[in-house]
Amino acid sequence: MTDKEFESGYAYNVRHTYGKVGKRTDYSPYSCMKIINGQIPASDDTHGCPFRHQSTTQLRASLSDDLTRMLALQGPVSGGQQTLAGATVNSAVNELVGLVNAHHYQIACKRFYELSHPEDDVVQNDLIIQHPNQFYEESEAYWTRREKK
Repeated sequence: MTDKEFESGYAYNVRHTYGKVGKRTDYSPYSCMKIINGQIPASDDTHGCPFRHQSTTQLRASLSDDLTRMLALQGPVSGGQQTLAGATVNSAVNELVGLVNAHHYQIACKRFYELSHPEDDVVQNDLIIQHPNQFYEESEAYWTRREKK
């Protein structure tokens, strides 16, 4: 692919999506409900809600990897087994998959946030995640607060 082909086929579309060219409309990203209820991503797509669109096998593997990494970030615990908000990785994965199997995708997402962000004041104030960007922003703020401690 040449630079010109890339520019005309891809770069322009990205700039258009962000309102930099064309109509200059800034298209807002989809909310969680729109993603959950929307069209299922094709096999070569890399978007969607992991709780809604991943197979149970993929979800279990992803959750296990992510939560194990979270435990490593918490550091060692003296005198006992390391847990995520009182749950082991296996019990947390089983809990999350149970919520997904009951079609409670946003509740599973919030619970994942609770497990992966221990002792977060925002969670204790009934955080409701309505948008993927909100998950990211809350997570970024949590890690920034944690680094300052």
